[in-house]
Amino acid sequence: MSTPNQPVPAGRDSLVALIEWDSSWSRIPRHKRREREEAITGNVSRLKRLLRRVENPLSALSLLPERNSPDSVAAILDTLHETSANTAELFGRALELRQKQLGESRKLETPSHQRLVIGMGNASPLDVGLTLHPLYGVPIIPGSAQKGLAAHYCDAVLGPDQPEWKRDGHHYAALFGKHDDAGYVQFHDAWIDPESLTRDDEGLLRDVMTPHHQSYISGKRYSLKDEAKSDPARAKLDGQRIPPTDFDSPVPIPFLSVRGTFHFWLTCDDISSNGRKLLAFAEDLLTAALSEWGIGGKTSSGYGRLVPVGNKDANQ
Repeated sequence: MSTPNQPVPAGRDSLVALIEWDSSWSRIPRHKRREREEAITGNVSRLKRLLRRVENPLSALSLLPERNSPDSVAAILDTLHETSANTAELFGRALELRQKQLGESRKLETPSHQRLVIGMGNASPLDVGLTLHPLYGVPIIPGSAQKGLAAHYCDAVLGPDQPEWKRDGHHYAALFGKHDDAGYVQFHDAWIDPESLTRDDEGLLRDVMTPHHQSYISGKRYSLKDEAKSDPARAKLDGQRIPPTDFDSPVPIPFLSVRGTFHFWLTCDDISSNGRKLLAFAEDLLTAALSEWGIGGKTSSGYGRLVPVGNKDANQ
């Protein structure tokens, strides 16, 4: 493994070596602040150059360790946004093959000035995760997430007035299945449109969240030293949860979100007229759930909504 004072080796493994070099900042003691800063900032330009040389920078995310310096995270975010268009041509050919396999897709797009983020809890070198295709490294919406959203929407919205569409109803079981029996309709991963990767205001976009009161939200508690416990007033705080205050400092957390058009595919095992009707109903149900409720993380903040193409400015 390279150290901060050694040059980064060239060759096929240069990206991995550079990442190991960058992670070495965390092993420098905190009191050696200047050395830590040099170990962090001296590497960022190399990281950008190497990511631009990788054929698929998005897939290179899997090589990155979960812990990176803040400056390197910023470099990764900027470079991925700049180079995501490089994947569009290759991914476009893959999309054509998928269309031949699954048939024509239903296109939905994020409304104007809104975004989407799926897989925030996934392990990621960017602190906040994002679900990407394992081969092409482009944003996808997993079929399991689509099915879960549609099933919940069906039970909550249709179920109260139509018992057959409740979770234990016959129609619900036919569409979504039960624990011991699969439903007729399959929800396939939704793929982003390649053209969205080439536009400056779509594809992967840099985003930021600024949580306040981190100690309170994470459930931290006071842990007083022995000398502090001698004060009866302060001793009462020991073990108590730290409350939110106006003196807490917000901590910006950068991450990647997505804007653009997605291709959705649903298929049905039943090829009869009843199966086609069930498939059309499932597509309309999913479209309504995506438009009204949204999918993924931060839906309460306006993220995750998708509407039919051409209606992106509606209901803003």
